[in-house]
Amino acid sequence: MAQIETDRLLAEATQTRLRSIQLQVSFGYTLCATVETEIGVGELGVAKKLIQKLWHSAKTIGSHIDKPGRVPADEVARLHNELAQLEARIRSVEAQVSR
Repeated sequence: MAQIETDRLLAEATQTRLRSIQLQVSFGYTLCATVETEIGVGELGVAKKLIQKLWHSAKTIGSHIDKPGRVPADEVARLHNELAQLEARIRSVEAQVSR
């Protein structure tokens, strides 16, 4: 009986981490939009700091995805794809700062 409860809790924790990573990726896109706003109003220093935070977050997300058992195994490939898309978006806004 205790093993069933342990298994249930582990599965719930894995799903919670999955949702957390999905929210972090979503927040990354929000920060990218904020970077574009900062560029538009001439706050390049703020934009550069946000880009640093975005890269740090992307690295952290990637390390969480790669840890075995952190997220459901059948979600790993999809999460890597979402992270790759976010990283492409970060590169895009980073290029805007460099112009």
